[in-house]
Amino acid sequence: MLDGISAVLGALVVLTPFLFIHTGNFPAMLSATGCGLAVMGLAFLNGPEPEPGTRLGSGVLGAWVAVSPWFLQRALVPPDAVIASPLAEPDVSMTVVFGLAIVVTAGLDIMRTVVES
Repeated sequence: MLDGISAVLGALVVLTPFLFIHTGNFPAMLSATGCGLAVMGLAFLNGPEPEPGTRLGSGVLGAWVAVSPWFLQRALVPPDAVIASPLAEPDVSMTVVFGLAIVVTAGLDIMRTVVES
């Protein structure tokens, strides 16, 4: 069940930059799209016997999605192009929420796997 939730969260991360106002942080948008696709792929790769590596990979990708807008904005977007804080922008704040939700889902799945074995 948690794989389905991860797949939906990955799809939401992919769609978020396109559904909400585009902020001009194109590197963060590309990163979120790639990471969302990777989370979806890892969710579908996880079969009946979940492997901790796929969940750990999803958790790392979710953490990167949550913090990447700040790192990528400082590294790649010129300072004079930034109008507001990254969290003030709707698509970035939604991406952060979905990234944290992926981390929580991956953590719950890892804990469930450890308890069952």
